[in-house]
This record gives sequence, C-alpha cells and structure tokens, in this order.
Amino acid sequence: MKLTALIAGACAAVLAPAVVMVKMRRQPRSAEKAPPASFSIDPKVAVPTAMAAVSIAAWTKMSHGNTLKYTFVPSMAASLALYMVTFRRRMPDPNAIAPLYFFALAWQLVHFVEENSTGFRSRWPIEIFGAKPYGERQYVAINALSYAVFIAGGVALLRKRPEFSLPAVFFAVMGVMYNGIQHPIYSCMVRGYFPGLFTGLVDLVAGPILLKRMFVAPEQQTIADLPVAA
Repeated sequence: MKLTALIAGACAAVLAPAVVMVKMRRQPRSAEKAPPASFSIDPKVAVPTAMAAVSIAAWTKMSHGNTLKYTFVPSMAASLALYMVTFRRRMPDPNAIAPLYFFALAWQLVHFVEENSTGFRSRWPIEIFGAKPYGERQYVAINALSYAVFIAGGVALLRKRPEFSLPAVFFAVMGVMYNGIQHPIYSCMVRGYFPGLFTGLVDLVAGPILLKRMFVAPEQQTIADLPVAA
C-alpha cells in the first residue's frame, strides 16, 4: 500500500503541473469574452506550488513516524520559498551550475549504494525517529523516483525553464546540503558509524558551492528577457 501511494504521488507530482498548464491554455483569449480585469495564472508560481503541495501530501502520508515529516517536508517548504525569491525572477547560468549539479547527482547514486548496503533504511527510522523501518522495495522506489525527478529538474535548469526547476532546488537543499549535514549528526547521536557517513561527507563540500552558484550569483538577466525554449 505504501509503495502504491509512493508511485501514485510521484505520478501526481508530474501530472499536476501539466494539468495546470492545460487549464491555463484553455482560458479564453478573446478580448471580447474576457472581462476587463481577468485573473491570469502565472505558471512560474502555479506549477512549482502544485509540485510542492503534491509532494508534501504524498510524503506526509507515506512517512514512517516523523522520518519524512521532519526532513523532506520542511526541506520542500524551504525550497519553494527559495525558488520564489530567486528562480522565479532570475535563473542561474547553466554553464556555471550544470557540471556541479550533475556531479552531485551522480555522487548521490554512490551515496545510495553505501546507504543501501549498510542498512540505512532500517537504522534511520528505528534509531533516529523510533519508527518502523522501510521495506526494501519502498526504499529503493523512493530513491529511484527521486533521481528521475532530479534529472528532470537538471534538464529544466539547462533549458532555463523556471516553472519546472523546483526539483533542482529541492535536490540542492535536501539531496546535497542537508544530506551532508545529517549523517555526521546521526553518527554523533549513535556514537559511531551511521550508514551513509563516508560518502555523505562529500556533500558537505559540494553543498555550499552548489547553493552559492544557484542562489547567490544568478544571471542578471530577468526571466522576462530569457529566450523561450523550443
């Protein structure tokens, strides 16, 4: 049931923005039919907000105890806030960010191997949150679907499509920066090695650099001036 909810939530996160875009395109364009002060939906606000809402709802439902409620949910809320004050108005230079972004994403696969082979899916919920462990299929599905969405977010960065770039922001915040911070903390809590510690240390270095390139020095060109991707 949890795995089904995960897959359904992932599909909804992908389809929700598409539904929003379709509804927007179906709005009447005729000046005669439209009211003088018609309300228009900004896709740079509506699409990422829909993504965040669906993701938070899915994670809250499938969370074992507070595992996802205390990690994924607040990280997504923070990512949406960062997006609204940065990417919604300015996008980072793809040439400056793409190499590091995809390196961090590739390294995340190495990190997953360490976690999966050392029992992260069971030790994390049990020892840190006092919750029941995640099943192997569910744990693999969460990570595999996450990587697919993060790759799509990277493509959005390359194409300078801010409305679809929230997954990239979430990856930088949660997948890299927070991931690098949490493993040393967990190791201190258990007073020993905690699954994912060694490869997670790389994120401590990559995380601040990636965040700086994404948010501190965005292009001076505004979204309105960006060329529309084909």
